[in-house]
Parts: sequence; structure tokens; C-alpha cells
Amino acid sequence: MKERKQNKGFTLVELIIALAVLAFLMTAVSSFMGSSVLNNRKAKADIKVTTDSQLVYNQIQDCFMQARNVVIIGREYSTADQFDFEKRDSGAGVTPPDRILYVKDDAAADKVKKNLDFYGLDELSDNVNAMSIKYFKDMAATDYIYVDELIIETAVPLNMDDVPSGVSGVAGTWGFSSPLAGEGNIQVKGTKSDIDATKIVYDKDDTCVHRFSFNGKYLYYGKRYYIMTLIDDVLDTTVDANKEQHIYSGEMGYVECQGGTTISGCVLSIKPDVSQVKIDMYFTSDFKNESVNMSYDTKDKGMVNIRNSHILMDK
Repeated sequence: MKERKQNKGFTLVELIIALAVLAFLMTAVSSFMGSSVLNNRKAKADIKVTTDSQLVYNQIQDCFMQARNVVIIGREYSTADQFDFEKRDSGAGVTPPDRILYVKDDAAADKVKKNLDFYGLDELSDNVNAMSIKYFKDMAATDYIYVDELIIETAVPLNMDDVPSGVSGVAGTWGFSSPLAGEGNIQVKGTKSDIDATKIVYDKDDTCVHRFSFNGKYLYYGKRYYIMTLIDDVLDTTVDANKEQHIYSGEMGYVECQGGTTISGCVLSIKPDVSQVKIDMYFTSDFKNESVNMSYDTKDKGMVNIRNSHILMDK
């Protein structure tokens, strides 16, 4: 007698149970994967914000410490807590005050206005010439500048490799005319062959102009030299392609005020009598989640001591 084969297959109940178990497992796996992706994005956003903030803060701090001259264009408020830079609508309805030109004295203000193109501010010529001027020596500890433009001049060793040909000189002394009024000529002793052989003239400095331009969430950075113009990296905020090449950070916190005016999260307070500047910078990521909003600030960094005490005021 032949045996009868038993091929009954799955019952409907068994199939439903199997599908239910599979759906449960898939839900658990997808939930785990979604959480992992979110955490990975959060970690990347956190790293980017903190890296940008440290890079920007360190660069500005280093420039301040070595400053020969400082020029600031910004808006003044009586408290640093005027805005919450994590909430970009915190400036809604606020009428921003006019921009002010902050300088050491009248001579510094005149130098800026006569050389706007060199400082990279020629596109602001009408605005700069109409701005009120405030001297650092008149700043109180409770005055806070919300910065639009920060310009710092520093000294750098003169390297002949970066000087264009065509400079003139006589009797073994080569002279370079500064493009800034009142700076005079810089004389380098020695023959041209001597200078070419040494390349870096350690007993003479060139001056580098660092321009930090804040616009919404973007910080743009460019620099220009008095003499070593071959290594100029000039920032032009009127040309979009140039701006894109000079983005130093895209993580700035900012608020939008009445009339569409944006105020970036760079706040300065100054103690001119002791040559100190406090820099508070606020950063926030475009990464958004109901439970996570990446932000970072440098409020605990403290004051920066400027080495040249005459930069803010003459004592």
C-alpha cells in the first residue's frame, strides 16, 4: 500500500501570525535605523557648529591680540541679551538702530573714509560717510556692539616673493609707498640682490587688513596687504561669486528685525582703559528637529587682551 503524502501548507491563521511578527520586526528595525540616522545627523551638525565656532573665535581673537588698528561697523544696544539668536524670529518688530562707525579717533575715521576701497568698504561709501562716529574711549561696559563689519590691521614680516615687480629705489634703499594716507613710505635697506637673496625682510613689516563681514548666518572673511599685493585675498560683498569663495562660516546665529535687517550673532563689548575686548559669538545649525536644536556660543571665553595698548585709546 502507498503512503499518502501530507502537503497541507500554511493555514490562514499561521500566515496572519507570521505577517504580524514580520511587521513587528520591520517596525523595530526601521525605528532603530531612523534613530541611528537622526543621531548621526545630530552628531555631524554638532561637530560642524562647534568646529566653525572655534575656528572663527580663534581667528578673530588672534587678530585682536596682534592688532595695529581696529575699525568696527555695527549697531549699539544696552544689553547683550537683546536677542535670542537660536530663535531667528526674536527680532520681529524690533526697529534696529542706525549703524555706527567705531574707531580710535578722528584720524582713524578719516583714514577709513579716504581709503574705503582698500578696506573693502567701497560698496558702503554712501553709508559710511553718513554714519555717526563713536570713539572706543567713550564706550561703557554696558554698551554692546552687534557687529556688521570688523576690520583689524596686523603686522606681518615682509616677504619679497609676494611683492610685485616695478618697485623703485635709489642708492641701495628700496621704497614702498603705502596706499593709506598718512602711513608714509616704508624703506628697506640693502640692494635689490640682497633683498632677493633673503626673501623675508625681518626688520620691516607689512600690514595686513583682515575684514570679517557678517550677513545673516554667513560670515565672510578676506584680507589685503599694503605691499605684498600678490597674495591679496580681497572680499567683495557686491559679487555673489566672490562672496561664496570667502564664506568663513555658514553657522552664525542671527535674527531678522523690522524691515528685513538681519543682525548676526557677533557681540562686542570694550574696556578701552585696560585694552580689553570681549567677543561673544552665537552659532546655530540649520539642522532642526522637534527635540533637538544645535547651537553653540562663546560667552564663557572671556576677555581678549590687546597687546598694543594704544589701539583703543591713547593713555
